[in-house]
Amino acid sequence: MKRDRKKQYKKILCFTLFINIVAVLASYLWFVETRIPDEIMMFVGQEEKLDFDTPVVGVFSGNNQATNQEIYFDFAKPFSLTIDNTGIYAVKLQLFGVFHLKNIAVNVVETQKVIPGGENIGIYIETKGVMVLGNGTVTGMDGMKHSPAENIIKTGDYITAVNGISVSTIEEMTALVDEYGTDKIVLNVVRNNQKQSLSILAIETNEGEYKLGIWVRDDTQGVGTLTYRTLNGEFGALGHGITDSDTGLLMDIDKGNIFDTEIIDIIKGKQGSPGEVVGIIRSSEAMKMGNISKNTECGIFGSIQENNKLWEQKDAVPIGLKQEVQKGKASILCQLDGNIEEYEIEIEKIKWNSTMDSKGMIIKITDEKLLNKTNGIIQGMSGSPILQNGKLIGAITHVFIQDSTKGYGIFIENMLKK
Repeated sequence: MKRDRKKQYKKILCFTLFINIVAVLASYLWFVETRIPDEIMMFVGQEEKLDFDTPVVGVFSGNNQATNQEIYFDFAKPFSLTIDNTGIYAVKLQLFGVFHLKNIAVNVVETQKVIPGGENIGIYIETKGVMVLGNGTVTGMDGMKHSPAENIIKTGDYITAVNGISVSTIEEMTALVDEYGTDKIVLNVVRNNQKQSLSILAIETNEGEYKLGIWVRDDTQGVGTLTYRTLNGEFGALGHGITDSDTGLLMDIDKGNIFDTEIIDIIKGKQGSPGEVVGIIRSSEAMKMGNISKNTECGIFGSIQENNKLWEQKDAVPIGLKQEVQKGKASILCQLDGNIEEYEIEIEKIKWNSTMDSKGMIIKITDEKLLNKTNGIIQGMSGSPILQNGKLIGAITHVFIQDSTKGYGIFIENMLKK
């Protein structure tokens, strides 16, 4: 009996030891993952001082001193790296210089300066075709409820043509469905970037109209903030993508514009309810300030038209890469009462490997003047540029619903990559 107990006790000890080793290893890997980014952007020919304070070895192949020669860096200590040619390089992380942990992509680009924004902009976009929000029912002439689109059309589909005729608005689609409703209708649809042709039977209502039983949208508009413009007139804004308010899906745009906007009210944020910048979008051709060409997870991008206020002379500033961002004081630029003003914030957390590009920093509004105006971050401030040590490092993207003084920010390099 005693011998059996000893064996059982040894098994328990071994199992406990194994679990502890696995837990320590998992904790170490998590530490490495959070401390060291998956990707580093660098400027060509510029010395980059890096300090990850992590006990691993990095192996880099090729730099300005010895191309194709492996260079070893001890990530537990600060070190410097300079690369003379643009391109994407790799640094292999090794535990004890032996066991491979992961690779870091080093993206080397030309140095760049941009002009910080802060201006309010009115945003108007049109989708590529008609976006499907969801399916519903139609009451037919027989008095019964029908779901003609069920298991055929899906939320997030874009209808681009009806019976081979292109459509870009709800009105165009509705007219064609009504015209061809007596026969089977063929819809050209884009789903997950793949083109499909789908057949569907429309339902005739008591009013003599034909319906497909789907909810759709073809455009959207709102107020945001310009983040930057380049010296050649390209711009980035918002810091996050424009998503459909009903489905939460990123909208696939056909075209769009930014317009001059007049702010008429500020609704302060409060716990559980985000505030809002209320503005009038001056959407006439004379008030158009630029064209939108891209809607991405990292913001909207396009070109600014000449001879409007966004071309006013302002100083360009260097880009601050994410490894340069520090916890502590920083500032934002935004326009809430006619003029662009600078307000103090605090960077509380830096998330190099965030799974969402638009949520790389956690920030807190500390400026009393701004807190008195807004209670913190409100809708319409998305895109407000974040400055630290004389460099543009990012933009505000989201507000915390339960604490309007806090929110997320995006690294500026994530916007520039788009």
